[in-house]
Amino acid sequence: MPLKTGKKPFKMHAKTLFFEKYAGDAIPEAPEKVYWGYKVPEDQWGMLGNDQKGDCVVAGCMHMDMNWTAHTGTMRTYTEEQAFEIYDRLSPDDSGLVVTDFLNFWQTEGFFGSKILGWAQFNHANPKRFNQVDWLFGGVATGVQIPASAQDQFAANEPWSLVPDSPNDGGHFIPGFNYGADGRKFVTWAKLQAALNDWLAAYVDEAYGVISEAWFDTVDVAPNHFNKDALWADLKAL
Repeated sequence: MPLKTGKKPFKMHAKTLFFEKYAGDAIPEAPEKVYWGYKVPEDQWGMLGNDQKGDCVVAGCMHMDMNWTAHTGTMRTYTEEQAFEIYDRLSPDDSGLVVTDFLNFWQTEGFFGSKILGWAQFNHANPKRFNQVDWLFGGVATGVQIPASAQDQFAANEPWSLVPDSPNDGGHFIPGFNYGADGRKFVTWAKLQAALNDWLAAYVDEAYGVISEAWFDTVDVAPNHFNKDALWADLKAL
């Protein structure tokens, strides 16, 4: 496989919050389109070593922090060496990482000045919920079981679409920042990659809104009926 993946299977974590607790039926629908990724120049995302090691979870979370800070202040940037410093510590045998384990690390220890408050799982099979989380949290931390066909489509600059009987190349972590009627765009392997809705329905196996105080309490997107106060109280109790 020319490019690496590295997401281990989904694991529930005791600190995982649930988006539906804070967003009832009254929460307005998100905009039809969101393009949070525009603040980061496409040539600055960086591979962050995911062509050499299975550090997609580390690289993807660094990409999320790049995007938030690009919107709310001075964009933080990261190097391959920094990604490997964290990844090699947590996965010395290069066997990949569990997404929720790394989110817990990000919350408790952080990396290179970046820390989060927590994360909220949601019903990723519901496109409206997916949109709401993307809109509110400045992106979605997304885990997929990626088919081998995705490598060929990526190399050809084609959107990820369903290819019958394509074998599974394993778990991959891809933060998403943009969506529209036809699908979503994710940052992976140093660039933005489009994925069509039927592909997403087939391959996404976990997704989270990652709660960055700089983003969520600074960017004015939280609509009425979203219980931010209850969310803050639960985060303080973690």
